[in-house]
Parts: sequence; C-alpha cells; structure tokens
Amino acid sequence: MVIAHAFLVIALSAGFQADAPDDLPPFATFETLARNSIEGRKGYKKNDIISRDQLPLILMQFKAIGWEVKDAKKLTDRVLSPVDYMVRQLRSKSGQRFMRQISRCKSGYDRLDRLRGMPYGKRRVRELITTPDGYKLIEYMTTTKTGLNLGRQLSKGVNGKNFNKQTPLSGHKRDRGFQARPDIGPTATARA
Repeated sequence: MVIAHAFLVIALSAGFQADAPDDLPPFATFETLARNSIEGRKGYKKNDIISRDQLPLILMQFKAIGWEVKDAKKLTDRVLSPVDYMVRQLRSKSGQRFMRQISRCKSGYDRLDRLRGMPYGKRRVRELITTPDGYKLIEYMTTTKTGLNLGRQLSKGVNGKNFNKQTPLSGHKRDRGFQARPDIGPTATARA
C-alpha cells in the first residue's frame, strides 16, 4: 500500500476530511507528493515501515497544494514513534531484510505488532528478525487458512485479543512515545 493512500485513508476515516476544500487536486497528486518525500530518504524501499517523524514533510506538502489538515497532531499521533520497539527493530540491518519480506504480506506488519504485544512478544519479534527464515511465520499467518486458524487460537491467549484484526497505529503502552488514543479506534499499521 502506498504511503499517501494509507495516510489519506487514515485522515479521511478519522474525520479530517471536513477540513478539505472542495477543489482539491486529484488523489494521485497527494499520492505522488507523499511517495516522493518518503522514497527520497536514504535506505528507504517501497513498503518499508514509516514513523511519526516522517509525516510533517508530507503534511507541509499537502498544505502547499491546498489542504491543511486541521488536527494534524492528532493524526500523526496515530503513527508509530521512531523510538517504538518495532520501528527500531525493523530499521536494523537484519530487521530491514525481514521487513522487506513481511511487507509483501497483507497485514504482515499487523501480525508482527500483535505478536510483540503478547507475553515474551518482543523476544519473539527479535527471534523472527534474526532467524534466516523468520519471515515465513508471518507469511504463513497471513496467507494460509491454517495461519488464520493459528491467529484465532492466539486471540484466546494473553494480550492476543483480535489477533487477526488490524492494529492501532499508536504503539504499545510499554514503548516510549506511546499516546493512548481511545477516541480514535483501530486502523491499519501505516506502511508506505
């Protein structure tokens, strides 16, 4: 999923569309602006995880073409912090290889986020990243019927509720940078 699409879907679903004027450029313009600002970063590849610190430039570019998001802070607070455990792990050298594998899986980031919230979850995330074929567990969980069944079973475990559902963008209470947003509700983990 392209960053602009994810970001705009979040903005529109969260009620930020009320600030958008009627004469906005086409969606493709926003998508191109967002993609260009993210893809220009050193080491970035399509579908890499994004973090909160990457959004201000996108918002400034949106403003320049006519759309100033009124509650931009509320919107950006829904995206993981750059110091979030998962973001830091996925940006490590071994994490990048792993991330580029799971980013191909629909809901791959969501399953990883759910796993890290379970008991010993951070340890499991690190093990998946450092194991040569660790990505295959996420691939299995997102692409097979038995993987979905595994997710249903994990939903019954500690902190496993809604394991197969999309995760909130705001991170976990255990991570620095977390800001609870109970008024917003769950959405997909943002990725470019």
